[in-house]
Amino acid sequence: MNNIKRLLSILYPPSCPVCGTLLVGKEREAGFCRKCMKEVVPVTEPSCKKCGKLIGDAGTEYCEDCAGGGSRHLYTQGKCLFLYDGPMRGVMYRFKYGNKRFYARSFAACAVRNYSDWIRRAGIDIILPVPMYRGKEKARGYNQAAVFAKALSEATGIPATDSILIRTVNTVPMKGLSDSARRRNLKNAFHMQSNLVQFKRVLLVDDIYTTGTTVDAAAACLLEGGADAVYCMYICAGDGRRRRKA
Repeated sequence: MNNIKRLLSILYPPSCPVCGTLLVGKEREAGFCRKCMKEVVPVTEPSCKKCGKLIGDAGTEYCEDCAGGGSRHLYTQGKCLFLYDGPMRGVMYRFKYGNKRFYARSFAACAVRNYSDWIRRAGIDIILPVPMYRGKEKARGYNQAAVFAKALSEATGIPATDSILIRTVNTVPMKGLSDSARRRNLKNAFHMQSNLVQFKRVLLVDDIYTTGTTVDAAAACLLEGGADAVYCMYICAGDGRRRRKA
């Protein structure tokens, strides 16, 4: 397997998702070239102890959405790679709609660099992508969350599959919906087509995290299906830093 990875790296050298420059040396570990790495905002500590959003205040444990310990969320804990802002907006659009699936290698490299210890401590058994409705996935050609899950699996050695959790409802786009409308939109949207007897600690991955409604709905299904704990990881998330009131 390692020989295959080295061959693929030679045939298809990784490039920066922002500018397209070929990555060399330590840039390959970072997933971005040195110049563009200064322009993107990685999510580092302090981050929300529940959802993983950037909070920017060492004296605060939770973002406003997760205030009070994040008890309204069903997943155990989430981690995020980048702030969904600046160059990352274009990167995510190309990854999601422009068939730039190779970006997933850069994202997986960042995930391993920043969160390999967290993944190990969580005792993750299986990596699952948030599923896309089959008709929508067929029209697009791929599920970007599944592409990220596969790359993360290759980087960590933890198995990944998109055959356990499926999406049976073609939900409307979530942008602009209220929290209650989002929950109604996702009601009974996810189902399990195989059990989780051998997989008890799940890492659920997605591309962008906003309110957590989607991963909560997916986590609820997995917990009902036998998972002991569901952790989450997303490539990007919104800003969790508290806004100053005028």
